[in-house]
Amino acid sequence: MKNFTLLTLTHKYCFEPEVTEMLNNLLENAYYSNFTTIIEISNFIVENNLEGVYGKISGTVEMSKEGRTWFRRGGFSPDMYDIICSELGIENQRSMAHCIGYTPYE
Repeated sequence: MKNFTLLTLTHKYCFEPEVTEMLNNLLENAYYSNFTTIIEISNFIVENNLEGVYGKISGTVEMSKEGRTWFRRGGFSPDMYDIICSELGIENQRSMAHCIGYTPYE
């Protein structure tokens, strides 16, 4: 069983306390919901109207692939994406799409 603690996350990533708490809560929810992809986590945020709950760590991502761009709600900055994948043991989606912009909800 994965053990996410505020103290461990604080020392590991040096976030402000509110961000660390949001990340901890998101990781626990994702872990206990058995999410295996970032898309599932993003959909969880959007479908449950949790933008305010995770506002400092999630937002709208502008993506680009092969000259096409689109926006994805419930996304994460590249750094937060990497942290979530690492903490949950989730593989990068390897979709070849790239984040070209990110706006947090808060």
